Amino acid sequence: MCLSIVLAIFYPSYALLFQFLCTLDISSHWAQMYSSLVRGETSHKNTEVSSNFLLRIYYTSRPVLLVMCGGNELFFAMVYMLHFSEGFEIPLGASSIGFWRLLAYASFPIFFVKQVINVIQLITAARQIADVDLSERQK
Repeated sequence: MCLSIVLAIFYPSYALLFQFLCTLDISSHWAQMYSSLVRGETSHKNTEVSSNFLLRIYYTSRPVLLVMCGGNELFFAMVYMLHFSEGFEIPLGASSIGFWRLLAYASFPIFFVKQVINVIQLITAARQIADVDLSERQK
């Protein structure tokens, strides 16, 4: 989270994007935690059979969780490193690419999927909270 704020300072034209990503991360996790609380779950990582496929895999497979969180952080770390340097050059035929940039490109798909999971988590949790509210109002 702090790294995102630093990146917002390093890359002012993307500051709003980095701030949005912080907000998405906080709100999706808060909604998931609150949804678990109001449904009486013992953990926010419990997933219902009806929940989204990506969320089920994300929360039930430790290797997937590790790759998603690690890849997401790697992307942010490489964007940070790119502020200072491209890293050592890796030849690619007639051209070359900096190591930090190569790692940023490689980890971008994981970063992107992690943000999609955050959106799904937020929507799913909001629906679950609304379902609990509706059922309590019907009593």
